[in-house]
Amino acid sequence: MTTTVDYRTCPLCEATCGLQIELDGREVTKVRGDADDVFSRGFICPKGASLAELH
Repeated sequence: MTTTVDYRTCPLCEATCGLQIELDGREVTKVRGDADDVFSRGFICPKGASLAELH
């Protein structure tokens, strides 16, 4: 499979942190904060960090 990276906004709370999501095909393999996001600047809370396991 091909690994791709998508950038999204976390839907789990009102902080709307920017996410960098690594995908292997359609499977989420890694979620980290988007350092280029102007609001969260790479920070994500434990809820956002667990998105790969929830997906």
